[in-house]
Amino acid sequence: MKKFKRYFFYLFLFLATALSCDVLPCLEYDGVQLNAGFYKIENEIVEDTLIDSLIIYPLNSEDAYYNGSTRKSKSISLPLGVNSDTTSYVLFLDSISYDTITFIYARQLQLISHECGFEHFFNLEEIRYTCNKIDSVWIRKDLVEYGEVENVKISF
Repeated sequence: MKKFKRYFFYLFLFLATALSCDVLPCLEYDGVQLNAGFYKIENEIVEDTLIDSLIIYPLNSEDAYYNGSTRKSKSISLPLGVNSDTTSYVLFLDSISYDTITFIYARQLQLISHECGFEHFFNLEEIRYTCNKIDSVWIRKDLVEYGEVENVKISF
Protein backbone atom coordinates (compact mmCIF):
# COMPACT_ATOMS: atom_id res chain seq x y z
CA MET A 1 0.00 0.00 0.00
CA LYS A 2 2.92 2.36 0.72
CA LYS A 3 4.28 1.79 -2.79
CA PHE A 4 0.91 2.66 -4.29
CA LYS A 5 0.78 5.93 -2.35
CA ARG A 6 4.33 6.76 -3.38
CA TYR A 7 3.61 6.07 -7.10
CA PHE A 8 0.39 8.05 -6.87
CA PHE A 9 2.28 10.97 -5.31
CA TYR A 10 4.94 10.91 -8.06
CA LEU A 11 2.26 10.68 -10.77
CA PHE A 12 0.40 13.62 -9.25
CA LEU A 13 3.61 15.65 -8.99
CA PHE A 14 4.52 14.92 -12.62
CA LEU A 15 1.05 15.85 -13.94
CA ALA A 16 0.90 19.03 -11.86
CA THR A 17 4.30 20.12 -13.20
CA ALA A 18 3.53 19.24 -16.81
CA LEU A 19 0.11 20.92 -16.86
CA SER A 20 1.31 24.10 -15.18
CA CYS A 21 3.68 25.01 -18.04
CA ASP A 22 2.33 27.45 -20.62
CA VAL A 23 3.07 27.00 -24.29
CA LEU A 24 5.00 29.97 -25.58
CA PRO A 25 3.14 31.86 -28.31
CA CYS A 26 6.15 31.60 -30.62
CA LEU A 27 5.91 27.80 -30.55
CA GLU A 28 2.33 27.85 -31.87
CA TYR A 29 3.23 29.49 -35.19
CA ASP A 30 5.22 28.50 -38.27
CA GLY A 31 6.72 31.97 -38.26
CA VAL A 32 5.74 34.98 -40.28
CA GLN A 33 4.63 33.92 -43.77
CA LEU A 34 3.05 35.64 -46.75
CA ASN A 35 -0.50 34.39 -47.36
CA ALA A 36 -1.61 34.25 -50.99
CA GLY A 37 -5.09 33.41 -52.25
CA PHE A 38 -5.92 32.02 -55.70
CA TYR A 39 -8.64 33.58 -57.85
CA LYS A 40 -10.02 33.44 -61.35
CA ILE A 41 -11.40 36.32 -63.37
CA GLU A 42 -14.32 35.65 -65.70
CA ASN A 43 -16.41 38.43 -67.25
CA GLU A 44 -14.82 40.98 -64.91
CA ILE A 45 -15.93 38.98 -61.85
CA VAL A 46 -13.25 37.86 -59.39
CA GLU A 47 -13.96 34.58 -57.53
CA ASP A 48 -11.78 32.42 -55.37
CA THR A 49 -10.80 29.16 -57.00
CA LEU A 50 -9.20 25.83 -56.19
CA ILE A 51 -5.91 25.16 -57.95
CA ASP A 52 -4.85 21.57 -58.48
CA SER A 53 -1.48 20.19 -59.53
CA LEU A 54 0.35 23.26 -58.21
CA ILE A 55 4.04 22.76 -57.41
CA ILE A 56 6.07 25.65 -55.99
CA TYR A 57 9.85 25.84 -56.02
CA PRO A 58 12.01 28.57 -54.53
CA LEU A 59 13.97 30.15 -57.40
CA ASN A 60 17.29 28.34 -58.04
CA SER A 61 16.28 25.32 -55.94
CA GLU A 62 15.56 21.74 -56.92
CA ASP A 63 13.53 21.00 -53.79
CA ALA A 64 9.83 21.76 -53.99
CA TYR A 65 8.50 23.96 -51.19
CA TYR A 66 4.91 22.92 -51.90
CA ASN A 67 3.69 19.92 -53.88
CA GLY A 68 -0.05 20.04 -54.42
CA SER A 69 -0.09 17.50 -57.22
CA THR A 70 -2.56 15.32 -55.32
CA ARG A 71 -4.79 17.95 -53.74
CA LYS A 72 -6.48 21.23 -54.53
CA SER A 73 -5.85 24.43 -52.65
CA LYS A 74 -7.28 27.93 -52.69
CA SER A 75 -4.41 29.55 -50.80
CA ILE A 76 -0.79 29.07 -49.84
CA SER A 77 1.55 30.45 -47.17
CA LEU A 78 5.06 31.27 -48.35
CA PRO A 79 8.08 32.21 -46.24
CA LEU A 80 10.02 35.33 -47.21
CA GLY A 81 13.80 35.50 -46.95
CA VAL A 82 15.30 37.42 -44.03
CA ASN A 83 18.72 37.93 -45.65
CA SER A 84 17.45 39.78 -48.72
CA ASP A 85 14.72 42.22 -49.71
CA THR A 86 13.42 39.91 -52.45
CA THR A 87 12.15 36.34 -52.57
CA SER A 88 11.26 34.53 -55.80
CA TYR A 89 9.23 31.40 -56.43
CA VAL A 90 8.49 29.35 -59.53
CA LEU A 91 4.88 28.13 -59.80
CA PHE A 92 4.30 25.06 -61.97
CA LEU A 93 0.60 24.87 -62.82
CA ASP A 94 0.88 21.90 -65.17
CA SER A 95 3.69 19.90 -66.70
CA ILE A 96 4.59 22.53 -69.32
CA SER A 97 3.51 25.94 -67.96
CA TYR A 98 5.15 27.87 -65.18
CA ASP A 99 5.30 31.39 -63.83
CA THR A 100 7.87 33.17 -61.72
CA ILE A 101 6.76 35.53 -58.98
CA THR A 102 9.11 37.86 -57.08
CA PHE A 103 8.14 39.62 -53.87
CA ILE A 104 9.99 42.85 -53.07
CA TYR A 105 9.70 44.01 -49.47
CA ALA A 106 11.26 45.87 -46.56
CA ARG A 107 12.22 43.86 -43.48
CA GLN A 108 11.48 44.89 -39.90
CA LEU A 109 13.07 43.04 -37.00
CA GLN A 110 10.81 43.18 -33.94
CA LEU A 111 11.12 41.82 -30.42
CA ILE A 112 8.22 39.43 -29.78
CA SER A 113 9.05 38.66 -26.14
CA HIS A 114 12.05 37.76 -24.04
CA GLU A 115 11.08 34.09 -24.25
CA CYS A 116 10.50 34.04 -28.02
CA GLY A 117 13.16 36.50 -29.15
CA PHE A 118 13.00 38.47 -32.38
CA GLU A 119 10.95 37.91 -35.53
CA HIS A 120 11.05 39.49 -38.96
CA PHE A 121 7.95 41.24 -40.26
CA PHE A 122 7.75 42.44 -43.86
CA ASN A 123 6.19 45.35 -45.77
CA LEU A 124 5.39 44.37 -49.34
CA GLU A 125 6.45 47.07 -51.76
CA GLU A 126 6.13 45.46 -55.19
CA ILE A 127 5.41 42.15 -56.91
CA ARG A 128 6.88 41.15 -60.26
CA TYR A 129 5.59 38.13 -62.15
CA THR A 130 5.43 36.43 -65.52
CA CYS A 131 2.12 36.00 -67.33
CA ASN A 132 2.05 32.47 -68.73
CA LYS A 133 -0.86 31.32 -66.55
CA ILE A 134 -1.03 34.18 -64.05
CA ASP A 135 -3.38 36.96 -65.14
CA SER A 136 -2.61 39.44 -62.36
CA VAL A 137 -1.22 39.74 -58.85
CA TRP A 138 -2.05 42.49 -56.41
CA ILE A 139 -1.31 43.33 -52.82
CA ARG A 140 -4.30 43.16 -50.51
CA LYS A 141 -2.45 43.80 -47.22
CA ASP A 142 1.13 45.01 -47.39
CA LEU A 143 2.15 44.14 -43.80
CA VAL A 144 3.15 40.48 -43.56
CA GLU A 145 2.82 39.37 -39.94
CA TYR A 146 1.45 36.48 -37.85
CA GLY A 147 -1.95 35.18 -38.80
CA GLU A 148 -3.89 33.98 -41.78
CA VAL A 149 -4.93 37.33 -43.26
CA GLU A 150 -4.49 37.28 -47.03
CA ASN A 151 -1.62 39.48 -48.20
CA VAL A 152 -1.67 38.79 -51.94
CA LYS A 153 -4.32 37.84 -54.51
CA ILE A 154 -3.12 35.79 -57.49
CA SER A 155 -5.58 35.47 -60.36
CA PHE A 156 -5.39 33.03 -63.26
